Amino acid sequence: MARIVIHQEVLLNKFRDLEDVSRRIYDVEKNLSIIKNSMDSTVLTRDNVNHQLSSLCHVLRGLGQDMNERSQFIHRTVTAYEATEKKLIESMNAIDHSTGSHNKKDADVNEANIFTEQKENILFHALLQWLQTRLTPIKKYLNDIHMKINNSIKVEETSLQLPTHMNPLTENLVTHPNVYKEEVKMLQQRLQDLGYTIKVDGYFGDETLKAVNLFKDNYGLGNTDSYAGIVGNQTWLWLFGQLVGELSWNPSKYNPYVKMAQIRLRELGYDVQVTGYFDDTTLEVVNQYKRMNKLGNTGSWEGVIGPQTWDYLFAPNGKQLMHIDTASTFEDGFHYNWYGEHVDRTFKEKVVNIAEKLKMHPDDLMAIMAFESGFDPAVSNKYSNATGLIQFMPSTAKELGTSIEELATMSAVEQLDYVYAYCKPYSGKIQNIYDAYMMVFMPIAVGKSNDFQLGIKDSTTCFQGTSLSKGKVYQQNSGLDINKDGIITKAEAAQMVINTRNRYKQAIEEPNKDNSIKIYKVKSGDTLSKIAYQFNTTVNELAKLNHITNVNSIHVNQALKLPIHDVEELPDMEGDNIQVSTNDVTLDGNRDTTKNYYDGTLPEYTVKQDLLTVNKYSRPGTPIKDVKAIVVHYVGNPKSTAQANVDYFERLKTGKKNDRGKYIYASAHYCVGLDGEVIQAIPDNEVAYHAGARKTDLAKNNFTDSANHYTIGIESCHLDKDGNYNNETYTSFVRLTADLLNEYGLDTDTALLRHNDISMKPCPRLFVDSSKWVHSDENDAWEQFKKDVAIARGRKE
Repeated sequence: MARIVIHQEVLLNKFRDLEDVSRRIYDVEKNLSIIKNSMDSTVLTRDNVNHQLSSLCHVLRGLGQDMNERSQFIHRTVTAYEATEKKLIESMNAIDHSTGSHNKKDADVNEANIFTEQKENILFHALLQWLQTRLTPIKKYLNDIHMKINNSIKVEETSLQLPTHMNPLTENLVTHPNVYKEEVKMLQQRLQDLGYTIKVDGYFGDETLKAVNLFKDNYGLGNTDSYAGIVGNQTWLWLFGQLVGELSWNPSKYNPYVKMAQIRLRELGYDVQVTGYFDDTTLEVVNQYKRMNKLGNTGSWEGVIGPQTWDYLFAPNGKQLMHIDTASTFEDGFHYNWYGEHVDRTFKEKVVNIAEKLKMHPDDLMAIMAFESGFDPAVSNKYSNATGLIQFMPSTAKELGTSIEELATMSAVEQLDYVYAYCKPYSGKIQNIYDAYMMVFMPIAVGKSNDFQLGIKDSTTCFQGTSLSKGKVYQQNSGLDINKDGIITKAEAAQMVINTRNRYKQAIEEPNKDNSIKIYKVKSGDTLSKIAYQFNTTVNELAKLNHITNVNSIHVNQALKLPIHDVEELPDMEGDNIQVSTNDVTLDGNRDTTKNYYDGTLPEYTVKQDLLTVNKYSRPGTPIKDVKAIVVHYVGNPKSTAQANVDYFERLKTGKKNDRGKYIYASAHYCVGLDGEVIQAIPDNEVAYHAGARKTDLAKNNFTDSANHYTIGIESCHLDKDGNYNNETYTSFVRLTADLLNEYGLDTDTALLRHNDISMKPCPRLFVDSSKWVHSDENDAWEQFKKDVAIARGRKE
């Protein structure tokens, strides 16, 4: 008889394929839920992402269920086919084997074969078409939110998971001050290990609530409305989670666990920006951290955060804080290249000796003195009379058995004895640069977490045992409030010292015959383009100077020659007459959109605070009397960067003279760069030397004395001698001006001034018609700038 072929094996394979797809869809839904739970709260709330992800998880869950039902249908179909085939064969064996009958049975069987194969194809192709219809919009959505789904339906491999000995919470932990819970005790111990101020007693009271809120806010976990102060499984996971997978250099991809690591590194005193992107700076800091903690950092593990490094990062507070690592220091025992008139070998050796006695890092002690006095033992604050290396107050000097007058006559080396005497009570308590600065700024904060609140706007709450209110601290130091949230934290206050310290870390001077050359030693994570940007040069110039044929190939510890561009050729902000040609600008309906154009679609600017050292020539530390106007400038040096100009202001502290033999006094509160970045060099509440003498009637009528006492100055970087801006600079320039006018409640028409409106200097060049020192009429470009500012003032309403 002819053999019947129903291809049930083919259908069984289809069943297994669909069952595998069903399982994968469930895996996608599970992993997508994990990703959603680990996302930054600000990302989740943006563009309704939280709702969309929840809906997507729901769709995937339903898709998986449907897929499972259809695979089961195929399984039932195969079973039915098998039973039908068996009955058909039994019936055919009982039939008489006549030729006619046999031929008829063959025809029936062939027809059954054809029908079965057609039904297989129809069934499976219908399933494929249905599956493609369901998966296509899901794949599109995942691509839209920058999550990739490939043919094997894989998701992000890096994740957090609880240790094997720990279980998820069975219920949320909430405030219950009278109810003991073992989970609350575990929570308190973990927060204490991470450096938060909290006692471990198992009761969820106000102190625990405060610590929980600080942790959730610091790490960007949902902490609003019904989630405020609650510890659910997401917070539990971020507190105790262990890293699965690894984090490595990827500057173009956001990763919530990279952000978490950056936050922790900052808590431990490392200078890294919290962005969520594993960029060059993060790589450099990770390498530094791993070297200091003697973690494996060679070969494929160099610069990688794996499970071991993660565990060290989140180990109990103190285990992994910065300490001296002789393998990566300069010959004098420092990580930074400290220099200055009073910083010689004897001074450095004595600082190292003192730091060892205090059990602190010598770089931290140097950073404090660099910030407070620029290493000048005689420098004095004319308002408080604070004097010397760490700005001893008169009462402090008296307690130490001396006076500010005597301190001012000492050499820097001699005065170090009093620095040690002052710091001695804190020996062994200084864990990082944050504690080091608190030792001289606000000793009550030594040993506190970096989120400890030093000042709160308008607060009447006093520090325990004192009459000093947090409101007064804020009022006197409002410039330290970096994020402008009305609170000055320990981390914010110390950031100025960190910025000062970082100015000494770049190039190491080595003897060479060419005075126009410096030597820089390549560090892990460096690229030629990064070094070029850092030192205000170009890749081509570095390659030519160092005979480099492959600009993508440099190695750690390679000595690179750096050209020294004399940034001190920047014009004197107080008086150089820059002869430039007049500028033609097409405005309004025919505006040139390639330059000087306000582009509202560009990202908002961010402010990097890089405050100058208090000194006589660029940051006198004088309180501003009242903010009556915003004055705009241009730097006068085409294509120079914002950082180069701020660094120029910093170098003025040693006393620089212009070509007329007069000392240069120059600075500004803000500088807007060529990429639209904004650097703040002077706190808003302090005087900057930017406006110059009052030479116009407008200035004389509006300011009773120097305009510097009543104005905030903004410098802007430009493309050419005519003062033209690219759109990134122009847009940030407009927005920063608008935001400052809003912040101080000032009128655009009367309180927004050009430098020219005060001193007659032709500045900003784009906004004046004459290159001569005359009070210029308001030209079209200036009128357009004010219109753009008016528009930008309303963008945040």
